[in-house]
Amino acid sequence: MNVGRWSVAVAVLALAAGLAGTVSAAEHRLGVGANYWHTLDDIKDAPEFDRNGVSWYASYQLKPMPLFFIDLQLEQMPEGFMASDKTVLAPQAYAGVEILFVYGALGIGKYFADETDEVFYAVRAGLNLDLLPFLGLDIYGNYRFGEWNGIEARKNIDTDTVTVGAAVRLEF
Repeated sequence: MNVGRWSVAVAVLALAAGLAGTVSAAEHRLGVGANYWHTLDDIKDAPEFDRNGVSWYASYQLKPMPLFFIDLQLEQMPEGFMASDKTVLAPQAYAGVEILFVYGALGIGKYFADETDEVFYAVRAGLNLDLLPFLGLDIYGNYRFGEWNGIEARKNIDTDTVTVGAAVRLEF
């Protein structure tokens, strides 16, 4: 177990617990969405390695203050992502600032696959658009920094990933 990786997770949970008093007055959003992802590096000797594709996710977003939000997501990557012969799950947490309908966020996540379980870091920029008083559309771009280790005896594959995504969110 890498203590550095878990310390980031503990810090995010402590921040969420510290905001617990403001949760009842906060905005809550549940959403589902899709990402189109594209890896920047190509592994020419690995035909099973998918360089791009579509993934699906569910999210819960908490906006405890007018400018600040926390977004928790569970993404399901398809077969072939990271050369996996099964789907890959990627839980993620983002903390961000939203001004009017434009936002920026920093995130951390982890890929869970048979071959590896790697942590990644992300930078996100997007638009939160109100369609109806209770329905919103989130359109964004991500840049994920990460290395994929342990894939079919390859080591330290520096495969940053760019994603473009959208989600529909219900606010309550």
